[in-house]
Amino acid sequence: MKRVKKVEDILDFTWCLQRISTQTPYGLDYKKAIKPYPRGAEKYLEKALDQVEAYMNYLSSLESTMRLADILHCAKDIRFSIQRSVEENVLSEVELFEIKAFIFLLDDLKAYLESSHAPYFEETDIQTIPELTQLLNPEGSSRDTFYIYDSYSEELARIRDEISTVNRDVRIAIRNYRKKIQDDYQISLNPDQSIIVSKSNEELKNRVENCPYLTFASESYSNLVYTLKKEDALYQQE
Repeated sequence: MKRVKKVEDILDFTWCLQRISTQTPYGLDYKKAIKPYPRGAEKYLEKALDQVEAYMNYLSSLESTMRLADILHCAKDIRFSIQRSVEENVLSEVELFEIKAFIFLLDDLKAYLESSHAPYFEETDIQTIPELTQLLNPEGSSRDTFYIYDSYSEELARIRDEISTVNRDVRIAIRNYRKKIQDDYQISLNPDQSIIVSKSNEELKNRVENCPYLTFASESYSNLVYTLKKEDALYQQE
């Protein structure tokens, strides 16, 4: 049944809606979509009112609703991400983290409602998704972060292992070059593999320019900047 503004005005319906404070984006959308019960649906209206009354009595019986509010406050709208997933789009790490957080929120909410003896109705039952919890948190690690685990994919594990090997080889190659440059040319490189040479320091400038492992990078009014060459096959993989 459609909402009729004239009837709403008579019933002060807008004022009633303003009195309803929602805690989640889902509650806000539900509130916006509220429609009156049509004639003949009185039993459904009575059932809904009984549920509202039961929850009002439940909330008034709690010493504090802070924990419940904290849980609901963390609920983010993940519907767009879910739709993107259904359409087989690749989700970002942020989207995956928000989905993971929402799954844990469902767990927390269900556990809290059960432990605090909230009234149970089929329409308001919280459905947790343990399969998705296991999928997004296969190693049972921190709930506050998201990491794409190696266990998600054998191909991912293989690529990460190769990257780790290359990075280790690059570090070793750079360390060897730095030592050779230091031993053979008495030149100490900065942590970023560069050296800044004053244009007035002819002796150091000659040593640097005669070193086959260094190359000119840039200059300023008073200085020249040289850096480690990226010609070696291992160093180029960095």
